Amino acid sequence: MQQIDSYLWTTFQEDEHEFSSEMEREWRENQQNHSFQQLIEMFPEAKPAAIRGLKSEIKKCQNDLDEADNAEREWKNTIQWKYKTSDQPFLEALLNVLYIEPLRKDKQRLINRNRAYLNSFDPKKSTTGVSAEQIEIARQVPIATFVKVTPNRKTVCLFHNDSNPSMHVYKNNTAYCFVCNKYADVIDIVMVQSGRTFVEVVKSLL
Repeated sequence: MQQIDSYLWTTFQEDEHEFSSEMEREWRENQQNHSFQQLIEMFPEAKPAAIRGLKSEIKKCQNDLDEADNAEREWKNTIQWKYKTSDQPFLEALLNVLYIEPLRKDKQRLINRNRAYLNSFDPKKSTTGVSAEQIEIARQVPIATFVKVTPNRKTVCLFHNDSNPSMHVYKNNTAYCFVCNKYADVIDIVMVQSGRTFVEVVKSLL
């Protein structure tokens, strides 16, 4: 690649490079930006791969959030006591800046975005009749209101025949089953429990 780049720069004159760069800028600026839904409509055969990709990114983001929580807990319960009291504030700040904050950065936003994309594939989750703001308010209702959550944040998964609690409920009020790989929020859980539609459940949680 470096050889090609070197060849191009030696072959073309400087003004030709400027013209070429200007043409590339114009081409990029004139490209139409399609929404996620529009791209899926244009390329429906990509839907299965898109769903897998969205779920994979959610899982990675959730793992990062989990790791950040674990690191914070490990610091408070074990690691900080190995250092002088006077050194602890600096070391805690260092841990937050270099490790915990990068793990948490934008992860919840990506999870919410990807879950919204996944919901758009499910006809049962039509959002007609409720606003995005109402949906977010409904999602804040604690999952523990509707299912029994153990002290280690486990609950029985409602999305498969689960006799041993295999669904982990996270601090951000989302859940993930490590057996059936189902991601869920309180709306999903109440939908399964009650058999009601997405809109009906959202309205009931407001």
